[in-house]
Amino acid sequence: MSGIKVDDLLAKGDNEFELTLLAGDAGLQNRILAPGINRPGLALAGYMENFPCDRLQLLGKRELSYLSTLSAKKRREHLGSILGSPIPCIILISDASPPSELLKIAQKKAVPVLRSSLGGSMLIPQLHDFLEKQFEPRTSIHAVLVDLYGVGVLLIGKSGIGKSECALELISRGHRLVADDVVDIKLKAGKYLMGNGAELIRHHMEIRGLGVINISKLFGARAVRNQERVGLVVQLEDWDAEKAYDRIGLMEENYEMLGVKVPMITVPVKPGRNISTIIEVAALNQRLIRMGYHSAREFNERLIGWMQEEKKLIEEIKGD
Repeated sequence: MSGIKVDDLLAKGDNEFELTLLAGDAGLQNRILAPGINRPGLALAGYMENFPCDRLQLLGKRELSYLSTLSAKKRREHLGSILGSPIPCIILISDASPPSELLKIAQKKAVPVLRSSLGGSMLIPQLHDFLEKQFEPRTSIHAVLVDLYGVGVLLIGKSGIGKSECALELISRGHRLVADDVVDIKLKAGKYLMGNGAELIRHHMEIRGLGVINISKLFGARAVRNQERVGLVVQLEDWDAEKAYDRIGLMEENYEMLGVKVPMITVPVKPGRNISTIIEVAALNQRLIRMGYHSAREFNERLIGWMQEEKKLIEEIKGD
């Protein structure tokens, strides 16, 4: 089962969220199955339709103040409905004091009740950030990720094609390594991809014939980054004389990861080609495209314009 155990949230919360357990210790293995946070105002009033029971439930002074206006019977009834649904846990904010009925029902239903000394304005953003990171779609890819002029360039291709050697040349020119061999990719805000290296091999590279080297130690802190947005994918492949490669730049390719399409170019590799320089220029060109300037399209428009002028001139000559 996916999700986050309440026990893990409590363990992390000892320092960050300042959480303490008040009741429902038997439910610490309950799982939070969605990244959102719910404040169950309508549910406390007895309306349980479309109640998001897969989320964290937060109670503040307003909710507890409303509960205090209800009769003991109504309080037990409404709290019983909420705690009887499969919610992972309840968090009280601002050191709020819960009604006794809440703790008794929570203990009986095995629903953890946690309390934080933090106010809602501090706790809620922290919880949102934590949950979003935990629920971010992610994947790993065999590749190299480098930062070229602020563009995260992901080098892909078969093993032994020269991805690491190419990245090493780029680093020696002043660019920065993000990850080598295994790149962890996370989907951020549902629309862009962030890549970083696995913690065990972060800032290291494997070069055949040389072994594993530490880039941050060899080239200094300027030569590495912990993460970078993936802005361009470069696929390295062996030169195929029978394949028609793009020579103008109008053939737009994309590489899809986690539902996001990233611009991609294919660079054929053969002796005598300076692949590092080509990738460097590709990153600069991608920056220009982001800024709204597409050199290949401009050249194509100029070429079409020239051809139209030539055609017009020919027609005028024929007319004479």
